[in-house]
Formats: sequence, structure tokens, C-alpha cells
Amino acid sequence: MSKRSRVLTALFALAIVGLGAAATMITTAPPAYGFVCECANDDSPVLCKGGKMYPNMCVAHCFHASGCKRI
Repeated sequence: MSKRSRVLTALFALAIVGLGAAATMITTAPPAYGFVCECANDDSPVLCKGGKMYPNMCVAHCFHASGCKRI
């Protein structure tokens, strides 16, 4: 395997791990009130008051968002 192939393989693996970490951060984000809210990794985005967008209604609820509508 050439050096370039190894580098590209490593970068691809890091990208996959990074995407998994980002998805985890979204679904287990701690709101400002000190508890951790766990939601399913459901991709049903909602738009709430103030233009805030959340990945789903559960996460919006955890952050006490109001006026949320599915996009």
C-alpha cells in the first residue's frame, strides 16, 4: 500500500469517527439546567422561535425551546 493510500485511508477513518462523535454530541447534549437529556438519533429537524434549529423535537424539548415546527 502506498503512502498516499495509507494517508487517505486514515483521513477517511477519522472523518467517519468524527461524524459518529458529532451525532453523539447532538443526541446527548446537556442543556443549561444541569441534566443530560437523551434522545433517539432521529433526523426530523425542527425550527423554533428565534430561528434556532434542532435535529428533532426531543432535543428541542430538552433545551426548553418553544414555538417549534417540523421542517
